[in-house]
Amino acid sequence: MFTTATAVLHSPSAHLRGKLSVLPAENKLSSNTQSIQMKLKELVVKQAISAPGVYLLALVTDNISSNPFHFSLQEFKNVKAGESLDLGPGGLVLYSNQNGLIPAYLHFRILVMSSQDATRDFSKLLHRLSRHEDMTLLAGEIHDLTELTPGNLKVFSQVSEKILLLASRILKNQKDEQLLQVIGSYDNAFDELGSTYGAVLLGNQQASLRLEVTVA
Repeated sequence: MFTTATAVLHSPSAHLRGKLSVLPAENKLSSNTQSIQMKLKELVVKQAISAPGVYLLALVTDNISSNPFHFSLQEFKNVKAGESLDLGPGGLVLYSNQNGLIPAYLHFRILVMSSQDATRDFSKLLHRLSRHEDMTLLAGEIHDLTELTPGNLKVFSQVSEKILLLASRILKNQKDEQLLQVIGSYDNAFDELGSTYGAVLLGNQQASLRLEVTVA
């Protein structure tokens, strides 16, 4: 297993469901909402690294898509300490809803890793991960959740952890170093899937990122 860092947690409304005796209405966003996007707006490696590069592995899980797992895997080379990495115009899209469907819940894990292998083909590795036979079973665990009880929400975290363990085996990244791990969730019933927060800065001494959810 790769070297890990203490996770940065960002679930600003997670404690609210546990205080209610009756489940809330799931949709706080306007009924006219069609588009939901979660974007990485900034990524900075704060300290110099000796590895050939850095890669980002993100997994966003929703409760409404036929395939609830939304992966992003991107590599960065020639990383300089303190500089913002190139995420493209407007940032890197980590999640975009499908067919105008509005999820009640989003769970996300974002890993920033130093890469000790300069020869990896990340596009092929992501293809293998998304089509691995275990993914169908894990998707079934999410589809079986008919209510967003506090207990059921733990399943999102457990499933995403299993997927990242699977990813680590496929990536063969035992010698990689984890610079940053962000684990979080947004809840439509309480924080409009995070769209009320703007660009949120999350990080540690090694790396930081800005995460933003927008709706239209």
